[in-house]
Amino acid sequence: MSEQSEGMAGPRPWWTDSFSPTVDVFEKRIAALEGGVAAVAASSGQAAQFMAIATLAHAGDNIVSTSNLYGGTYNQFKVLFSRFGITTKFVNGDSPEDIAAAIDDKTKAVYIESIGNPRYNVPEFEAIAKVAHDAGVPVVVCGLPPGEGISAADNL
Repeated sequence: MSEQSEGMAGPRPWWTDSFSPTVDVFEKRIAALEGGVAAVAASSGQAAQFMAIATLAHAGDNIVSTSNLYGGTYNQFKVLFSRFGITTKFVNGDSPEDIAAAIDDKTKAVYIESIGNPRYNVPEFEAIAKVAHDAGVPVVVCGLPPGEGISAADNL
């Protein structure tokens, strides 16, 4: 155990597995860069996806996802989440109409990738968000681009 260094908001005990001043600053800066109120750092994209979906859905619920996914994500949704009783409805492609048709009263999230892997397709974000939000369902977007330097395009 240690105490925060000067410059942190008052002394408080911290352990690196539950609080780290470095991670705290990183999360605050990411939130500021993205225009958010907060951010949560994860050790990997798979961990971030798990935290997001496991927070929103529980046994008996489902998520709707495009089929244009990184292979690890597909396996996480198809295999791991099913072990927790969370099913994934995979929509072939990313048509907003097909996503809307897959949403039901047990749907807790719609999941898309900012740039589909492996097809490099760009989903219709606004149309997909509209059908999801009209149904009262949040949209989870993997913002990890398949190549570096692409994510700045979403601010255009």
